[in-house]
Amino acid sequence: MPQTFYDTELPDALFEAAACSPDLRYDTIVVDEGQDFRQAWWEVVECLLADAGRSEFYVFYDGNQRIYGREAPLLRAMTPVPLTKNLRNTKPVFDLAKRFYDGQNYTSAGPDGVPVELVRADTPGDVGRAVSKILHRVVHELEHPTSDICILSSRSVNACSLGGQKQLGAFRLTSDHNDPTDAVLLETIQRFKGLERPVVVLIDMDKALQDKELLYVGLSRARLVLFLVGSPTILEGLEQVPEGA
Repeated sequence: MPQTFYDTELPDALFEAAACSPDLRYDTIVVDEGQDFRQAWWEVVECLLADAGRSEFYVFYDGNQRIYGREAPLLRAMTPVPLTKNLRNTKPVFDLAKRFYDGQNYTSAGPDGVPVELVRADTPGDVGRAVSKILHRVVHELEHPTSDICILSSRSVNACSLGGQKQLGAFRLTSDHNDPTDAVLLETIQRFKGLERPVVVLIDMDKALQDKELLYVGLSRARLVLFLVGSPTILEGLEQVPEGA
């Protein structure tokens, strides 16, 4: 679909539907990923409130996840309530992700966890072999089911180092989030924003290193275990980035 379908056609359709049906009014509306909203989207959301003066309107927002570059101001004055504790990630994952976080101070309230692992891989073939070994270790030694794992790339699935492969060693790969089999999810950082998995394997970080918001999103998707696979230059670059850079 062209971007105009999401930017104008769908908002216009919802606005017209709301004008025709009084049932499309709500006492409370909760918006997630508010940093990605466009101006027209806010206007539509506002018109769905049952009573603009008394209805409750909540927006969850993280300016460090503006990976689409389309932030728009809210239409109404809202009372900010900072969330200062990270509950999603273990402390090692949190400590690394925070290097790419730019904003108010916040702290980790997650478990200690295991260290983030950096795995060298110089070529796409090396990446495939490294990820295959990681998957074997995660499933057979760490005893995580394949449904706990996601491989994330800053490139498209077909252009990533795994080249859109459907099989990696003993493991099948899929980009279908609803795949009923035991395949391992292979996805882009962009499409996985807002989601999480206990185990994340991050590959193709060359592009993400130039975009701290994108890298912050990728790193913070891992709840418990995080593997970073890349060349020595990329891995050293990650380690040398100071907090808030």
